[in-house]
Amino acid sequence: MLNATDDHQNVLIYAVTLLSVVITALYMTRLFLRTFLFAPRDRDSAEHAHDAELVMTVPLLLLAALTLVGGFVVFDGVGDALGFPGGFSKFVFLDEAESFHFATDVAIISTALALSGIVVGWYFWSYEAKPAERAGEMFRPVYNLLANRYYIDNVYQFVIDRVVLMLGRAVAWFDRNVVNDTAVDGTGALGVLTGFGMKYLETGKLPNYALAITGGVIVLGALLLVLET
Repeated sequence: MLNATDDHQNVLIYAVTLLSVVITALYMTRLFLRTFLFAPRDRDSAEHAHDAELVMTVPLLLLAALTLVGGFVVFDGVGDALGFPGGFSKFVFLDEAESFHFATDVAIISTALALSGIVVGWYFWSYEAKPAERAGEMFRPVYNLLANRYYIDNVYQFVIDRVVLMLGRAVAWFDRNVVNDTAVDGTGALGVLTGFGMKYLETGKLPNYALAITGGVIVLGALLLVLET
């Protein structure tokens, strides 16, 4: 990446990638020191720590071995030796691949930056990590911002509490009161009430039915006279 950004003369991206070299060396040094060499921050967790099983250790060893030698595949001779005609880049790129060249200046600069990151990381986090604690106190706002991961988790939690859960409660209320209680249960209740009211129309007595028929005929006749006039 450093070689590519340097070749394309993008100063900003090149500077950012160089900065990433320092940052990577810093946090990897911190990780190594606090994990393997000096007192752990959480003694209870350290006492219960144990080596991984072979099912995890063997793949990690293979990946570590490939990491040590994998970079050499960019050389055409290594690619040819591994069975990739024209070099490994010919196998990776569909179009014409860029020829690899060793950039001495980039190698020197990146190595120096990585070593400086290791030295600074050792200074800050070796032994009891007092320099790191003093730096954290001196730059408390920056430390809090980084320690809280730019407050992204807080933003997620706020959105969940104030937006997602409130919207969920509104949907639940609508489902319970409108869809379930009104549309579903209300339709059934309307049928029950209608049947309950209509049962009084069925008395089983012929005089009542005859009176209803006569009344209906009279009403229909009156409507017919009104419409004709």
